[in-house]
Amino acid sequence: MGDKSDMAESLYEIGEIMKEQKQHEKAISSLQGAYAVFKELGDEFSAAVCAMRSADVLREINRQEEPISKCAEAYGMLEVEDKDPRFRRTRCLREIGEIRKKQGFHNEAIFSLEGAYAI
Repeated sequence: MGDKSDMAESLYEIGEIMKEQKQHEKAISSLQGAYAVFKELGDEFSAAVCAMRSADVLREINRQEEPISKCAEAYGMLEVEDKDPRFRRTRCLREIGEIRKKQGFHNEAIFSLEGAYAI
């Protein structure tokens, strides 16, 4: 199990470096790889973090619907996980609200943002 855990952590860190270097497709690939390994290991919290970071990258390159699905997926995983769920679930909803606002869906943006402060 240590080898797979190390691999997942390494993929996550590579994704972070690629994101910083604006190599978005490589960042997404590494983060999705880390996500898959964390899921295989049963580490829902770390998988949710990978999904959120993937959403950040996707949002940076204006792929609007994909970050929403990643945030929704992360939100669902964090509802089950109990480490620091409120902060991260709030972030997921804020992210969705910001994307919807940018798309011109103001009612959906308000709904998500109100959900974020209600947590």
